[in-house]
Amino acid sequence: MRGSTSFLNPIVRYLNQNLDIGGRLEVSVGDTTLFLLCGGYLQQMELPLAVKEFLDSFHQGRYPDLDADNSSVITPIPPTGPIT
Repeated sequence: MRGSTSFLNPIVRYLNQNLDIGGRLEVSVGDTTLFLLCGGYLQQMELPLAVKEFLDSFHQGRYPDLDADNSSVITPIPPTGPIT
């Protein structure tokens, strides 16, 4: 869902569907930071520029097929290499 920072955000949905995180993920309101709350600890990491640009486009409505309101099933894309 456009404007969402938690489970309706496409980045959070993708990570939750493809990784066993074991915690709560959120993206900052400005789409610059990923937060992970796990085991009582909060970790944060800066999102890569390509992810920030994608989220900007998503929130502008350029990917309506990824909007949670419009899709009942999202097919995960397998990673092409290690996540760093």
